[in-house]
Amino acid sequence: MDAVDYAQALEMMTSLGAFGEVNLSSISNCNPALMKQLSALDPLATVATFSGLLLQPELQTNCLRIETLIHLALAVGSGKQTLIRNSLLSASTS
Repeated sequence: MDAVDYAQALEMMTSLGAFGEVNLSSISNCNPALMKQLSALDPLATVATFSGLLLQPELQTNCLRIETLIHLALAVGSGKQTLIRNSLLSASTS
């Protein structure tokens, strides 16, 4: 088995855009209803809930989506409400 050159692999992935930036501004502009929902939520409680989703193996394919929600919740969350199961499910299907 050949040795893996991790530096070369990282360079190749970067050149292919594997680590592209997520533009939170454009996401928020395209999803005003989501921004309104997130703004009503307590940011720390919301981040804790979303962070727990990152620990679920079956949700690993949604990692970038969940991490984006975490950043958005911290950016716009200013309310006192907490997530409930139904709102979490509807957000994941939209």
